[in-house]
Amino acid sequence: MYSSYIIDGVQMDYTPAQLLEDCTGSPEGTVREEGEFDSIVDEVVDSEPKQTVYDSSKVLSYMEETGRIRDNVKPDATSAPGSYAVRKLATALIDTLWKKGHFTLEDLRVKALWQWNCSPLGNMAAFYFSAKAVSRYLFDLDLKLDGYAFEKSQGVSDVGFETGVESAAAGTDEGEYDFFSEKETREMRYCWISDDEKCGHVLVPDRESWLIYIPFDTCEYRLGNSLFEKAEGVSGDVAPDIQDADYFMDCFEVIRELVEDGVIIAGTTVGTGGLASAAGEMCGETGIVLNTGGIERASGEKDILRILFAEVPGVLIQVRGGDYDYMDSQLLLQDIAYFPVGQPVPGTAGVKIASGCRSGVADILASLLQVTQE
Repeated sequence: MYSSYIIDGVQMDYTPAQLLEDCTGSPEGTVREEGEFDSIVDEVVDSEPKQTVYDSSKVLSYMEETGRIRDNVKPDATSAPGSYAVRKLATALIDTLWKKGHFTLEDLRVKALWQWNCSPLGNMAAFYFSAKAVSRYLFDLDLKLDGYAFEKSQGVSDVGFETGVESAAAGTDEGEYDFFSEKETREMRYCWISDDEKCGHVLVPDRESWLIYIPFDTCEYRLGNSLFEKAEGVSGDVAPDIQDADYFMDCFEVIRELVEDGVIIAGTTVGTGGLASAAGEMCGETGIVLNTGGIERASGEKDILRILFAEVPGVLIQVRGGDYDYMDSQLLLQDIAYFPVGQPVPGTAGVKIASGCRSGVADILASLLQVTQE
């Protein structure tokens, strides 16, 4: 943390600790070391760029393979370290959306822990760029880092994040507060978060409800550094470049309000494994038919595998038919792109993919009716 770095023969301007302390408030538990530290000399080791050809007709098989390894394969944070670290941070923040409480994004505090294998060539350079990316994204989000730590590991390198809010004094009755008073200042506002869920992650079997996909970044869909790549035993594709912090903030605030207001009746984070994995988690005993036509047209991405498996942070939510127009107005007000990707199909199980790039909601309904009749 406190060493200077020379990477590919170039002296870095700051130490990792200096980078992280740019977004540190009052980091309890963070130890500032004194004294001299040896410079760390390393080089970037990149995977050879590849363009692997996949068979989109095998999408359901790919979903099974990624689902099978999801809980058993540890990721490696040294591959595309900046992208990986920012995606882990973004998904940790998104995970708070589903919690009971009253808070906004700016109320959240973050602690970071790097567990790192220092031995292989390129790993310390990867750590430096991981810390740099976290610092930049936190700064752009205007979030405070409450603490950070580095632990040496003999296994796979990883970085993790804990999130929370500054709680009110013990014994405070939340009912005593007017949460939305215009006279409140941020310092006066009562913020709290619970481990209990405000809305569940499993679909409500309501045929009239809608499944909505909302990516929290405007980057392109890419398969690099993904669970999909690990399942297929390949590497070298470009990883998603998560940079649009302003867009993330807009998405977070609107979705949090919809959760608190009870408009979202089920939701899950799109992270590891991408949209396909999130849909699989939501299924429960109710089937889902995903149609990615709207995403294809809006993004210009014709590869359905990239759309389904790229790990662009976001959410997959369920809203009742009667709340659709309200949700639509709130998202459009903030210029947030959202994609209706289908409806629950009670009486079926698992995730199915609607064939073809359909042209609208009516065609999504048509595909759902066809599956129901079958």
